[in-house]
Amino acid sequence: MRSWLLDNFDLILIVLSIAVLVLAYGWWRTRRRAYAIGVGVAVVLLGVVGLLVYLAPLLFGESDSQQIERKVREMAAAVKTNDLDRIFGHISRDFRHGNLDKAAFRHRAEEVMRSRNVEEVIVWDFQRGEIRREQRTAKISFMVKARGNWRGSEAGYLCEAEFALDADDQWRMKGFQLFNPFRESDQPIAIPGL
Repeated sequence: MRSWLLDNFDLILIVLSIAVLVLAYGWWRTRRRAYAIGVGVAVVLLGVVGLLVYLAPLLFGESDSQQIERKVREMAAAVKTNDLDRIFGHISRDFRHGNLDKAAFRHRAEEVMRSRNVEEVIVWDFQRGEIRREQRTAKISFMVKARGNWRGSEAGYLCEAEFALDADDQWRMKGFQLFNPFRESDQPIAIPGL
């Protein structure tokens, strides 16, 4: 329930807002008391849902999708400070990218960050995807762009990432693929320099 409410908060707000508008219009046109009561109930529900969403993380902790999004954002923020330990703290020990395991990928990432002068990584537009807590797996997608001293560093890419729920109940990235979101979006592309 909590996870569903948090993950679908935008949809709930839209539906309740539409209900308020439709009921308010109905009351304005007919001046029937039932419409006015409906508007009041819908406004109260909007307030209750907003309060629940605000208090839920404080009372119950973050949802799986919120934890995954937070970890991706933390990894992106750690690029600015070149903090590979912080980045790879969110990477699963079972991580694979092509033929690279976690240790080899860390080594290559360090080389690329140094040689390409990677200044920052920006992430946005998270899509929940598929979270299967029972199987301890999750797939999400988001947009990503890296900025540095190479041509084309302003291009954004679609990233499809797999996560695993480790024994300590923390989601960690198990692998990912990058795609051109505009052309041949079903074909993974290579990370420049990797």
